[in-house]
Amino acid sequence: MKLDRLAFSCAMNKDKFAELLQHVSIADREFAARQVCNLLPESFRYFVFLNESFDGNPLKPGEFVFPDDTAKFGERIGPLSQPDVVDLLWRDGLVPEWIDISVTQADSYHTYFELLCCGRFTSEDSLLYYSERGQGPFGIKSPRLPPNWSEDKARFDLHWHLQSKLSKQKGA
Repeated sequence: MKLDRLAFSCAMNKDKFAELLQHVSIADREFAARQVCNLLPESFRYFVFLNESFDGNPLKPGEFVFPDDTAKFGERIGPLSQPDVVDLLWRDGLVPEWIDISVTQADSYHTYFELLCCGRFTSEDSLLYYSERGQGPFGIKSPRLPPNWSEDKARFDLHWHLQSKLSKQKGA
């Protein structure tokens, strides 16, 4: 698919996008570390979910969609390294308008993030949801919270939701 983007400019380049991914990964890991009791290694891996937005509305100038991504890559891609994520999401100057990042699990070697990505891609800084915060398309989110948990409660196990799934499977 040939994209006519000559009228659009973006201060972001692929290196800046990679730097932002590194920056928000560190920030999200630190944010999650205040909430969970698990150790979160400084080596990162990512699970990417493409086309997580409703894209049925008319596109604005500077927006592009890749509706075949899910069929091409699957619903969940990964675990990927940071360079692999950048290669997947950087599309000739286009990036998703928003990418929600959250710590989803950890093992002895890696902290794993979930990247929920908008299906609309752009090269326009003004269309990136978190650009005013200096985060480009990246929104830092909490890990999946246990039911009834609040900040005044103790830290929780990051894998609480996986343990409940395993318990249900054993009882079935």
